[in-house]
Order: sequence, then C-alpha cells, then structure tokens
Amino acid sequence: MNLHTMERKQLFRFLEQSYTPYHAAQLLAGMVEDKGFTPFNGELTGPCYKRSGGVLWAFRPGTKKLWEGGMRILMAHLDSPCFGLKQQADQFDGLARLSLERYGGMNLDSFKDIPLRLAGRVFTGSAADPKEKLFASKQQAVIPSLAVHLKKEDQKDSLQDNLQALWSLKDMPIQDRLLEELSLDKEQILTWETYLVPAEGCTLLDEESGLFMAPRLDDLSQAYVAIESLLESQAAEAGQLILLVNHEEIGSMSREGAFSPMLSALLEQLVLSQGGDRKAYYQTIEASDMVSLDLAHGYHPNYAVSYDKKNAPLLGQGPAVKVSAQGKYANDTSQRARLMGLAKKSGLSVQTYQNHSDIKGGTTIGPLSSAMTGIPAVDIGVPILGMHASREVACLRDFEVCIRWMKAYYQA
Repeated sequence: MNLHTMERKQLFRFLEQSYTPYHAAQLLAGMVEDKGFTPFNGELTGPCYKRSGGVLWAFRPGTKKLWEGGMRILMAHLDSPCFGLKQQADQFDGLARLSLERYGGMNLDSFKDIPLRLAGRVFTGSAADPKEKLFASKQQAVIPSLAVHLKKEDQKDSLQDNLQALWSLKDMPIQDRLLEELSLDKEQILTWETYLVPAEGCTLLDEESGLFMAPRLDDLSQAYVAIESLLESQAAEAGQLILLVNHEEIGSMSREGAFSPMLSALLEQLVLSQGGDRKAYYQTIEASDMVSLDLAHGYHPNYAVSYDKKNAPLLGQGPAVKVSAQGKYANDTSQRARLMGLAKKSGLSVQTYQNHSDIKGGTTIGPLSSAMTGIPAVDIGVPILGMHASREVACLRDFEVCIRWMKAYYQA
C-alpha cells in the first residue's frame, strides 16, 4: 500500500527542490493556491493561506464559528540540518574553500564526500523596500574527508579548520559566481543568507515495499503530510489549520519559530476575522486541539542496543505516537486517546515510540506550541532511519497511512 506513482513523484520533487525553508514554504504555498486557497488579506471569506519567509499557514473555515466548533491544528517545521555559509566565507590555499557554520544537529560524517548545493536567499533594493529573491545555484561544493592513510587514531575534525567546503580551483569570491548566475550587480545587494545543502535527490530502494532514501525528510516529509491531509479533506464543524514554522533545528527561539507568540497571534487574528472578540478567542482555545508532526526514530537492527525494542516503531508498520514522561514530546493523554481512537475507527495500523531509558533523545515543537497556547497536543511521527543525516531512510506506506490518519483527524 504505497503512495501511487504521481503522489510519489510529487513528494520526491518537493523534497528535492525544497533546499531551504524559504523554498519549501514557496512550493507549498503554490500547492494550496492551486487548490483554491487565496492569500489572506484580513478578511476570512474562505480557504486562505499566508507565506512569510520560512513560515506558511493555511486555513479552511469550519461550518461553525471558531469559538463554537474550535480548531484542528497540524504543525510541522520546514528547516533541516545543513551548513550555513559565513558572511565572509572565502578562503584560498590552492583550492577555493568556504567557511561554514553548523545549522542544527548534524550527522557530520554523512555530509562529507557528497555533492552539496549552494542555496538560500538574497535581498536587493533599498532599506525602505528590500526585495527577497530565492536561489538554488548550479554551483556545487564538497567537503572531502581525509584519506584514511593520513588519519591519526581517534583524530577528530574541527568544523573551523577541517570541514571547509571546496568548490573551485579559481581564486574568486563565491558571491561573484552567484551574482553571475542571478544576473545581479554587487551594488544591488543588501545581504545574503546562503546554505550548503545535500544536492543528491531521492532514491527508491525497493519498489515492492516502498523503502526509499531522501534528503530533508526531517521534517519536510511531515509538512507534506499536513498539506496533503488538508487538501484531501472537506470542511467540517471545526476550522482546519496548518502552521509550518522555521528554526526548530536551532531551538525555535525566533520570530518564525514555535517559541514565539506566532500561533496565539494567528488564532486571535482568525477569531477577529470571523467577528469574534477576546472572549471568543479564549473559547476557541478551549474548543481546539493540536497535532505536532515530527519524525520518529525507527528501529535500526544494526544498532539494537540504542533502542527499547518494545517501544521502537518499525518501518512500514505505520506512523507512531511519541510518548515521553519527561515532556520531550507533547503528551496530552486525552488527545492521544482521541487520535488512537480515530486510527482504530479508520482501520489504520499505528505504533508508539519511547526513547531508550538511558538515552536523552530529542524534542519537538509540540510541547512548546502547547505550552505557549494552552491547546492540548500530541506528537506523531513517521519512523525513519538516519535522522539528521544528509539522506534519511523511510517507507512510503507510512506516509500514506499518516495522511489518512490526519485526514480522519480533520474530518472528526
């Protein structure tokens, strides 16, 4: 039961072309607009959306007012671990190199010896009216590893000294190369935001089981699930909202991150646009619930010691509810019961995930968003292998089931 060919191609194309959160938000905005969602202008007349930087939200009104029917909310994030170029990145010592910073927690070894693409955004114009332009350069780079013959025992790499990216034999600034591609003059540039991201695409490993590997699965694949769930749903009593945020991989503490008043402000704006007041806003909060979509650690038999096997989800057996006694994941038990009941009613195979008790594990935007708004939430994720590697491994069937599950959530 895999995603059929057209859906698979669309998912793969989205993962391959979403080099940065800004590209992802732009592509997803196009998807919802193609299905009749219109840019939000302050008046709520029907399905609408808004894209700002690396953030996208989309909303379909319910058959009831928000303070009567509440809201069903799906959240995910659009950023993925990669390298950020320093503002003054150019180095030359026989090879043109780029100085990098780490964006998020990365499996650094997986980013060596593979093609990396330059992508990001550049701002032109004036201080009064800066213009954003997204780019994905044809220029690629590589971080070559040291030959095993030359490596000392237990030698560790320095990101500052050893993990610079090589891109040319010419002694020229990288921005000059990008300016050529973008047909811009240096005088037009206000500032750059440039990343080095995996350039390799998606690979279907096994047609029959749907096993595949892809870049940026965490968490673009779950954002895709959210969008598809919304687009395949019909209006119900509750309003249906998707909020896709940025900067989760670096702590969410930004204007575009989950640790901000963004969701609360958006909910109030939607209430006001339906003619509600502050009292109606709090009634909406009381009547709403939320699902945080972020991937789960699938059981990896090569590293069985790193898992609590009875609580580790298997690839191909469906998405998992993520549970943490320490609050690493959004854990509202009543909301979890509702989601498990929906899965059972829909005949869907789902799993649970909990960390090995001696391993700290990661966290998600779920607890932050729930705490910031007071809306009960639960964390759900498709199991993958190699999380935060340059390419991660998953099963298409699990995404198909997750879409059906979230569609049932919206329609409940």
